[in-house]
Amino acid sequence: HPGRVHRFVLDRPGSGAARPASSHGFGLDDAIALALALNRMPGRLIVHAIEAADLTQGTGLTEPVAAAVGAAAAAILDDIGSLPAAT
Repeated sequence: HPGRVHRFVLDRPGSGAARPASSHGFGLDDAIALALALNRMPGRLIVHAIEAADLTQGTGLTEPVAAAVGAAAAAILDDIGSLPAAT
């Protein structure tokens, strides 16, 4: 469903099975594994994503994806706004 906005929340992500990490061709699971290996994983990780319509190389966004950017940005700002105040 191109343009569909997703929000994933991982509270205290576990380390899972160890495997080598490379910055080439990273997926979300690879980025999490690297953060865990480097002891840089936050206690809570929130990921906002928009389903792609076309993954070929080019410039610009497809219409459904471009239309979803505002909703995704608003959701990110809502999450940021709900963070506890720094003391």
